[in-house]
Amino acid sequence: MSTFLGIEAAKRGLNANQIALNITGNNITNVSSEGYTRQRVDTVSMAVSGHSSRFAPNQANLAGQGVNVRGITQIRDAFLDRRYRDEASEVGYYDKAYSIMSDIETVLDEYSSSGLKDSLARFFTALNDLSKNSDQTVNANIVLTAAKDVIQVLNNFDSKLKIIRDQQIQDLTTDIGEVNTILKRIADLNYAINQEVFANSINNKVAYGPNELIDERNLLIDRLAQFANISVSQNENGSVHIKINGKTAVNDDEYHMLGIQRNTDDTVTVMWLDSGQRVSLESGSLKASIGMINGKGPLATGEETNDKGIRFYIDILDRFAESLLGEFNNVIPVKSASGAGTEYKVLFTSGGNARVTAGNISISDEWMKNPAYIIDEFVDADGNFDNTYIVKALSLFNKEINFRGIVATFEEYVNYYNTTEIGQQVSFLKGRLDTANSVSNMLLDQRDAVSAVSIDEEGANMIQYQKAYNAIARVMTVLDEILDVLINRTGVIGR
Repeated sequence: MSTFLGIEAAKRGLNANQIALNITGNNITNVSSEGYTRQRVDTVSMAVSGHSSRFAPNQANLAGQGVNVRGITQIRDAFLDRRYRDEASEVGYYDKAYSIMSDIETVLDEYSSSGLKDSLARFFTALNDLSKNSDQTVNANIVLTAAKDVIQVLNNFDSKLKIIRDQQIQDLTTDIGEVNTILKRIADLNYAINQEVFANSINNKVAYGPNELIDERNLLIDRLAQFANISVSQNENGSVHIKINGKTAVNDDEYHMLGIQRNTDDTVTVMWLDSGQRVSLESGSLKASIGMINGKGPLATGEETNDKGIRFYIDILDRFAESLLGEFNNVIPVKSASGAGTEYKVLFTSGGNARVTAGNISISDEWMKNPAYIIDEFVDADGNFDNTYIVKALSLFNKEINFRGIVATFEEYVNYYNTTEIGQQVSFLKGRLDTANSVSNMLLDQRDAVSAVSIDEEGANMIQYQKAYNAIARVMTVLDEILDVLINRTGVIGR
């Protein structure tokens, strides 16, 4: 047995504990670093073997060779990573959907600001005052002003909803750009990590990767999970294979980028740039954005989706505008008209468009130029006013109208989309967001319990490694004293 075998074992022990102290210090200094994963020194006992010797000795002669540092590993739980990223995707979806619905609610709010219901009430009051024949000319002007208010509210709602839609399309474009940046960076990190793993595997026969690069990659994967539902698998070379809803997004150093196309009907299509295939999503903020931009509810066609999004609420207002024009343009007849059929005074118009919308409905030119247009032919030479058709117009406010499937009065219809649709949808999304956040935070805490740095635990480790270092240093001192006696004092007696 070699005289210096014990010294070599002590030297390895000092080296191993010095590295352990360095890693403990590194953990402590990175306690606040975003995405940092706690590191650990992997050590194994030195192999006891006489295989490489010409004459294989008893293994006991080679025992006690010390410790070997195999590598520095990260403390992570793949199951918790997967669970957290799945929930992060849910959080991303509900957070984006709730944010957009809150914007829609703000635009169509009927309770904290003057909206469509208030303007309808003023229109009703103005017509009611006109029907009482107090002063036809003055009251006719008031009716026109009230009608203008109704139209202005509709036009304003339509304009603001379209501004929200355009902003969300811009935000979606930005998000897709960020996703592409993340995919490219993950592919670059895959390549760099693969090179490090290859070099380590040659030298140490064990695949240990560069932990700092792996931390950066994990942070990017967590961020990517907020945009879309992803699955992550580890390749043997240290790289990762990431799929978005089953479609490969990154594998080794290859990646596939996303693109966005704005269609002529203002819907959007998100696709894979290399194949032109539409991206299929189950959750994440990208799905929420697409659903809220393209969502038209049950009437969806083409690129539209069944989500109740911006297009759904634009269509809600369009139905109101259609019914307003259709009902009031068929209530006051033109007495001087010739022909067999009854001709009615046109109070509202779509500006020459075949389809009436909340954005194009307006007051007719005839009524705009002449406020008394609605009472002309109903006032005789003595100033007596026949209010029959004004009373009939008033009755429209209590009439149940079919708003393309929704049977209600004008006021009930406004209450329907504010309370039944917007109110319930916002409440649902807020509840789901709170639940998803709660679960996500719980999973993050569980993951941090495994992967994050604990000052108490690292402090205990530091004491352990320091004491081991001191003890091994003492062994080295004892061995040095033994050698001193062996070399300098053995056999000197009797000289």
